[in-house]
Parts: sequence; C-alpha cells; structure tokens
Amino acid sequence: MSRIRAWSFALLLGMLVSGCGGSDSSDAASAAKQASEQDKATAKGYALSTVIWKQEPIGVCWDMSNADFALYTNQRTWSRLAVEASWQAHSGVTFTGWQQCTSNPNYYGIRISIEDNATNGPHTQGLGTTLNNVVGGMVLNFTFHNWSTSCVGREEYCIRNIAAHEFGHAMGFAHEQNRPDTPSTCKEPAQGTYGDTLIGAWDLASIMNYCNPDWNGNGQLSTTDIVMAQRFYGAR
Repeated sequence: MSRIRAWSFALLLGMLVSGCGGSDSSDAASAAKQASEQDKATAKGYALSTVIWKQEPIGVCWDMSNADFALYTNQRTWSRLAVEASWQAHSGVTFTGWQQCTSNPNYYGIRISIEDNATNGPHTQGLGTTLNNVVGGMVLNFTFHNWSTSCVGREEYCIRNIAAHEFGHAMGFAHEQNRPDTPSTCKEPAQGTYGDTLIGAWDLASIMNYCNPDWNGNGQLSTTDIVMAQRFYGAR
C-alpha cells in the first residue's frame, strides 16, 4: 500500500486494510540512533480513539470448518496464548471465547479467518470496533506454504508474533510507521489505517512498528506499547 502523505486525509482512511507483511531488515546504525532517541520519551503509540472497544470482554471466534478447527488446534492455541501473554497480560483488555464462529447477528467481537495467500499476508480490515462481527475481519496464516515461506519449520514463532501484532490492530492501534513524525531513517512505507491520537514520540521498539529490528517485536510489547494499551483499556 503506498504511503499517504497528506495528513489531512488521515481520518478518511479508517476502513483501509491494515496489512501486516512486515520486514525484518534494518540498518544497525540507524536503529541504534533511533533507540537512543526513543529513550527520551515516556509514552509512545498511534491509536484511533474512535474505534476503541467500550464493552468487555471482547469475543474472539474462528471462521473454520469443523475439520479445520480440529486440525489447527495447536495453531489456535499459540495465537490465543500470544495475545494473553501480551495485550491481555499488560492491560485491562479481556478476550474471551476462542471457539468456532456462529451466525449470531449480534455477536460482539472479532472473527478470525485463516488464509495462505502469496500476495496478501495476515491483516485486519481496519482497526478496533470496525472489526466487530465482520467475517474476515482478521486474517491469520497457519501454514506459510505461499506467504512468508521462511516460517516453515518455525511456525509457532511466526504464528505467535503475527497474532500479537494483529491483535494490536484489533484493539485500535495503527502501524507506528504511519505516524507523521516517523523519521526518515525508517524506510518502511505507511500501511493500512491511520490513527488520530499521537502518544508521545515515535517508538522504534513498538510491536506495531515495521522498522522495529525485531520482527513484530518478537511478539513482545515495548514498555510504551503497554502505556498506550493501559491508556485506553486500563491496567489489570
């Protein structure tokens, strides 16, 4: 997705896909400089305040056939544990359910589909409550035969990292490199939905930052990801 340069258009992009291919390449010198700069701030992040979930717990379900639901038991567990160990452990947000989706028109929560598409990696269809009861609102990858084939043989690592990142979007948090104060040393283009709330300075270490030298933050929230999550969802 091409970088959107006009800040005046930012709030018009609320329904764009927040795709998450991610790059694990970085310049060591630039990364060190950015890390030094980020230490000067106390709270960083980029949220879309209009789509924060107001009711909890937030449901999670899997749009899967009975056969796939059984086949991917381990992968589903890795995804759930990654979310519980990151966003849920460090803020007041609570996700519940994690069973097969139903046709309930009043379902409150996130519906997850599984897809392995070479041209379309894991993503969400927007941020926060825009995903509410949307089929394909979140798409994850469990096999990696077509997209990110380097994950073959280390599926658990990739599935956990991706799930933690995508659930950041599901909570209403945009990519860090979408911020207007992103430094020129970050070469990753803006992608997906923009936020409307800047929290502190740009954060290299954010799990939502493609320029983070650790791919998807190795599934770990930065200290200031936690500050952002607690600002909108409270502390546990």
